[in-house]
Formats: sequence, structure tokens, C-alpha cells
Amino acid sequence: MIRRWIIRCSFLLPLLLCAGAWMASYHYLVSVGFVRPRTSLGLDVLQGKVIFSSTDAFGRTQGWNTGAIAISAEDEFPTEPLGRQAFWGFFASDNAAVAGSSGSVGTHWAFVGIPFWFPTTIFALALIIVWRKTRPKINPVSTFPVKIAQLEASDIGPP
Repeated sequence: MIRRWIIRCSFLLPLLLCAGAWMASYHYLVSVGFVRPRTSLGLDVLQGKVIFSSTDAFGRTQGWNTGAIAISAEDEFPTEPLGRQAFWGFFASDNAAVAGSSGSVGTHWAFVGIPFWFPTTIFALALIIVWRKTRPKINPVSTFPVKIAQLEASDIGPP
């Protein structure tokens, strides 16, 4: 019984995390990044999307960077960069797709965006499958003990 609920919760928690992050992404910009000597890798959560990025990191402090800021409806953040290739909220973009869009020569950037509906749907489907596979098996003979007791007590027996 406990094992069944541990398995179910291991699929329920990511679903709740994705749903909560999806709702919070419209109120907060959350950013996590790691700056290496030449490049910067980032993960941003903004306006219903998870955005993975890779950019040149010249002049930035190396190491982990995190941040969260509250945003309002008046704030406009470009969640789909120029030169994007989008389909149902997914997008991929880099400065090779937009010639001359970067501020300086040699600056490289690339973005990949995944809408939150995608991982939320995947985790919901996985939870449904796991829930059905971990439910207890029903023994039809002992399912209705009252009916069995009535049949044993009667002289007629089962029909």
C-alpha cells in the first residue's frame, strides 16, 4: 500500500511542480545561469515557457547566477527571440538565423523554448498510466462478501 503511494507521488510531484511553475511564470521571471570562461548557459522561466540559452559571457562574473523578479502585465519581455522557428509554442533561435541582430561581431547566442503545457501534459499522462498500473487487483470471488454469505446460507446455491 505504501509502495503504491510512493510510486504515485513520484509522478504526482513533477506534475504539480510544472503546473505551479506554469502559473507562477506569468507573475515572476526566474533565471538560473552558469557562466564559464567563454560561454554562459541559462534557464529562464517566463510567461508560460522554459527558455534554455547559450551566449558568449565576456565580461561577466564566472559561476552560478540566480535571480527572480516580479513582473506585471505592463512589462514586455520577448519570450520568442528574432529568427525563431516556432511550432505550438516551441521555438529555437540563434544569431545565425538573424544576420546582424547581435550587438557586436563574434557574439553568439542561441535559445530553445519549451512551453509549460508540454511537460505538464507528459507528466499527467504518465500519472494516469502509473495510477492504473498500481491500483489493487480485485478478486471477484471475495469482492462482495455479503452475497457470498447469502449464497452459502441458502439451500438453493448459486444460479
